[in-house]
Amino acid sequence: MLLLSTVLFFSCNEKNEVGLPVIEKVTFYNHPQRDSSGNVIDVGDSIVTICYPDSMILIQGKNLATTRQVLFNGYPALLNATFITNEAIILRIPNKAPNLATAKDPTLITNEMTVVTDYGKTSWTMKLLQSPPRVYSWGNENASSGTINELKGDAFYGINKIIYPGNVEVTSFEIDKDHASLKYTVPTYDRTKFGWAEIQATFGKAYFPVNSENVQNDTVRIFSNFDNINKFSNWPGLLVNNTSYTGNSTKFVSMFGTGFNDWFVTAAPDNGGGAVLNQGKCIDKTDLVTNVGDWAIRFELYLEKWKFDGNGVIQICIEKNGPGEGNSWGVNYKPGSTKDLGKWLTITLPVINLREELAFVWKQDLPLNLTDIVGTNGFKQITVRVNNVKAPYKAGIDNIRFINTNKESKRLKSIAIIP
Repeated sequence: MLLLSTVLFFSCNEKNEVGLPVIEKVTFYNHPQRDSSGNVIDVGDSIVTICYPDSMILIQGKNLATTRQVLFNGYPALLNATFITNEAIILRIPNKAPNLATAKDPTLITNEMTVVTDYGKTSWTMKLLQSPPRVYSWGNENASSGTINELKGDAFYGINKIIYPGNVEVTSFEIDKDHASLKYTVPTYDRTKFGWAEIQATFGKAYFPVNSENVQNDTVRIFSNFDNINKFSNWPGLLVNNTSYTGNSTKFVSMFGTGFNDWFVTAAPDNGGGAVLNQGKCIDKTDLVTNVGDWAIRFELYLEKWKFDGNGVIQICIEKNGPGEGNSWGVNYKPGSTKDLGKWLTITLPVINLREELAFVWKQDLPLNLTDIVGTNGFKQITVRVNNVKAPYKAGIDNIRFINTNKESKRLKSIAIIP
């Protein structure tokens, strides 16, 4: 019997059978399930007794209108009165509902879903599996072999392997107590090829991109890597080699200053406050018809010295006419905290966040299309400005590129596996 038990809450003058909640069946509600190979399967009206947290389910039965709680192994789901009737409840199984892998005490896992109403409670067999690992950010996309990189995400449970392109296995990694951060030592691998690293876990797989610095494909468009693609024009920042900052394996631009408000003030010959780059291809001409919201500007940034007072910004500007004219499309990155010092980080800035600069005055209108920003052929000049730091600073920037985040998101997938 799937219906396990019913317990009444009643006063002495109530009849035992009044308001008794009953669960007749539980099915998935417009939420795709996957087989062991990651393929979506049609579950139709199949009775659900095993599923993953975050699944949408439909509970059907009787006397459900006064439902106060629905518990999964004792953990409450978020309820919306709009989706509760006397005969049905629609809800999402909470992502933090415990299971045998995540519970502090696995012996307390009942593998039950319990519906509690004003008149009683009833339980249904519901074995919760673990959601597959999910990656939201990946520290430094172009991290050098031997350095420590950090992934941020969730459900980092039961991680068995991390495989780099070329089937190279990561040999050392650690996971924090919240299973939301994974630090690993980057292995030695073929850095001439772009690829996706794979996280293999008991309950599924996840992927994240690595080594985009030398590759241009349908996801990544390198504007400049300061080595073999659109070499730096060498003003006002300084092109330096890979020994200057730990963890970088190629050339990059070093930017430094004594802390003025205007990047051109700091851009004296001995004071590289920004970077003027050669004109290059930002986005392929064939992609200019795509949605402006599908794209982002991405780069690696190293902060050696920075005043974290909330004022200083690094500004990526796509110039309309040329540097110093005050006419561009620009977007700001404001470094977060001292924990960002002394390491390379991958920064992603949505193109939709660009704002238009006219005669040094910034407008607030959103860009309507890509041609407004990069013209009809996709070629533009980019400057990197450092503004309002108001204290001595030193930073490095590398691998400026345009990313189709819509295509990338389809590859940043997690695949569930039922062990």
